[in-house]
Amino acid sequence: MDAQEQGTWVPEWTLGDRLRKAREVAGLEQGELAGRMGVARGTVHNYESDATTKVKRPYLREWAYVTGVSLHWLETIPGYMGIGSTDLIEQGRVSAF
Repeated sequence: MDAQEQGTWVPEWTLGDRLRKAREVAGLEQGELAGRMGVARGTVHNYESDATTKVKRPYLREWAYVTGVSLHWLETIPGYMGIGSTDLIEQGRVSAF
């Protein structure tokens, strides 16, 4: 019996969702995070809204550092219903530079 048959569901968060949640839990506004990362506020907004199709890994590292979340958590999409996971680097959603 899978989770759907049990009447439960697992939310599927995009990378932008996790970035926003990390910022909010850290108690930072978009502009504050941007200032600490040395990027424009629009960059933070674009990443959080999934408007940017490829996120630079150094930005993810800095985002994780500034907000205090795991880089691995930012880079990994939990599998549907808890089965497996998909790495954003393997998908080509995160660029090395």
